Amino acid sequence: KATVSVLNWCSCALPGVVMVFKKMFRCVSGAFADKPGINHGGKIILPHSCFTELAKLEITYPMMFRVVNPANGKFTHCGVLEFTAAEGSAVAPYWMLDLLGLEEGGIMNVVNTSLPRGSYIKIQPQKAFVDLSNPRAVLESRMNGYSCLTKGDTINIHYNDRDYPINIIEVKVGERDVEAISIVETNINTDFARPSDMPPSPERAPAPAPSLTSGLSFGNTLLDRNDSDAKKPEPEQAPPAAAGSSFMAFSGSGRTLRPDGKTSATSAASSTGTSAYATDSLGRPLRPRPQAETEQKSSFTAFGGAGRSLK
Repeated sequence: KATVSVLNWCSCALPGVVMVFKKMFRCVSGAFADKPGINHGGKIILPHSCFTELAKLEITYPMMFRVVNPANGKFTHCGVLEFTAAEGSAVAPYWMLDLLGLEEGGIMNVVNTSLPRGSYIKIQPQKAFVDLSNPRAVLESRMNGYSCLTKGDTINIHYNDRDYPINIIEVKVGERDVEAISIVETNINTDFARPSDMPPSPERAPAPAPSLTSGLSFGNTLLDRNDSDAKKPEPEQAPPAAAGSSFMAFSGSGRTLRPDGKTSATSAASSTGTSAYATDSLGRPLRPRPQAETEQKSSFTAFGGAGRSLK
């Protein structure tokens, strides 16, 4: 029967000596320890004897630990949920064992540590988590099960009977990048990176850059990039008339809308400068006035009547 090797280093309570809690445990997942709820957070369960030893040390609260796999050197940070595990064993979330490369019954080192309060994290969820109605609210409520976050970890968020892996890309304290941070009683700014399983967006062809030598055209005005003054277009000039040609305005032939299709005499006579009779705008002949009325008007003399006297 294999024996459990438990190593304990604890310095004596002497002035000026830093007291450190460091133990080696055989790891057990929450499913085997009948603690399925532990998989929904980032805390481990330690034996009751550890609580007695930790109470004698001058450590910071809340308690935080650095968990290391001595076989490959992988590590992460976590808090403690309770002290009810069997002696010589520690119950850890399954995602933590998978992250450290540990199997059931593997050996891991647990060392107490103190982490600064963080101010910024950048995470990379999967597309399914981003598609939730309010992923930020879900993240805020589920992070209560975590005491600290480590850069490079992939934590687990449980929501609606489903697990969502979240990659921790960056953790900062102010403007300083750190290895791990505490998220207990602190306000943290959170950025979401593009989900790793989201298909890439189609690339758009870049718009052609305007030529540095060509100008910008606005209507009929051309603005040169090298000249701030607008170049006005030159007025068009009529071509010079041929020598010896006689020009007569409005000498073309017209078209008629008359039913018989005949051209009015006015159009025919317009080329010679004479008119046989007057027509309206549609080319229809106007009724000539009677000859007697014409003669009466021609013999009319202004103020030619006889006067009358009232005497």
